[in-house]
Amino acid sequence: LSASAKLVQQGPFPAALRERVPPSLDCVYDSACQFVPWLRFAAHAWAEDGTIPLWNPTAAAGAPFVGNCQSSVFFPTNLLAMLLGAPPIVHALMPLVRLVGGAFCAFLLARHFKLSFAAALLCGLVFGFGGFQMGFYLHTVTNASLLLPLLVLAADRVALRPSGGRVAALAAAAA
Repeated sequence: LSASAKLVQQGPFPAALRERVPPSLDCVYDSACQFVPWLRFAAHAWAEDGTIPLWNPTAAAGAPFVGNCQSSVFFPTNLLAMLLGAPPIVHALMPLVRLVGGAFCAFLLARHFKLSFAAALLCGLVFGFGGFQMGFYLHTVTNASLLLPLLVLAADRVALRPSGGRVAALAAAAA
């Protein structure tokens, strides 16, 4: 699950180590340069003074921290990882949660559309472990894409039979 191959290939490491690195995909490289360091920055700030930083002074000339998609600090898995101190295992568990979560949301949508259990299971597996989700499993964009089937499900339930609870569920999924 590591996207650090490119860093090792280009970093200040011995030539013998750089030669042993397998070829890497550039599309998952952002994880090692952006998402993991920003999560560790948030975890360090939380451990130091119990606050979530608004600004990251270590990113080039500084950058907003809370208001950017790189940190996505308030997404539940990221927030939990930050509160736990971002131990190394979370960097493997968070993509797994996003893949399985997307599959489960697609399964729920398929069941809502009255597909059989087997068809809904196939739908969930294809969505959750399909091209986009797998291609960007280390990116924060999958935080939002895993919820797409849930958003469609909530919107359809509101359209079929509007109620305050269903509108609230739609708002929660959209938020």
